[in-house]
Amino acid sequence: MNKKLYYTICSSVIGAFFIVLIILFFVFSINNKVIQNENEATGNKKSHDNMQNMSFDNATKSIDEHYLVLCENENLIVYHISADGKKTFYDRLDINVSHLRKTDKEAFLSGVAVKDKIELAHIIEDYSS
Repeated sequence: MNKKLYYTICSSVIGAFFIVLIILFFVFSINNKVIQNENEATGNKKSHDNMQNMSFDNATKSIDEHYLVLCENENLIVYHISADGKKTFYDRLDINVSHLRKTDKEAFLSGVAVKDKIELAHIIEDYSS
């Protein structure tokens, strides 16, 4: 194989790789923006600061059946709170509480009410990374 053909093939493959990489980057960034806009429009997006200010007492007034995330013995424990107020163990989260900000830890110590499994998954994702 001559050198000119070899360089042409290599540069074509590398160029195609970069084009695919750029296209994937733009597709994922556009898709992420669409998801963020949908969350903002429906009010499902909560920042860490909003979550810190949510106390157990205030949240339970508007939520019947929900989850409660509590910090107990340096562990985050999730309880399911039924509509009649019965608290049952749901899950123990593998989140290192000692690495949390002081305000986040204080919020979990008083209890963070979570309305559904989707919001619980967001909290797990936010704090486990």
